[in-house]
Amino acid sequence: MDRLEKDLENEINVIRLDVMTEAGRDFREEFSVRVTPGFVLVNNENKELWQFIGIPNSKTFIERIKKEIKDTNG
Repeated sequence: MDRLEKDLENEINVIRLDVMTEAGRDFREEFSVRVTPGFVLVNNENKELWQFIGIPNSKTFIERIKKEIKDTNG
């Protein structure tokens, strides 16, 4: 997560949630995250763009996020 935040700091806001907190449970339910670690990319309207479950390969993960951002922004 630290690398993700560093590499994408000017492109996205990274929010870390503990699934055991009330906010984490609400998010988990809204986006149907059933396994940790789980990652959900949402747009400014809180619409899910992409979800990933598991431990990502940093390079591939960052490339996918950048692709989703580009596809969304046109």
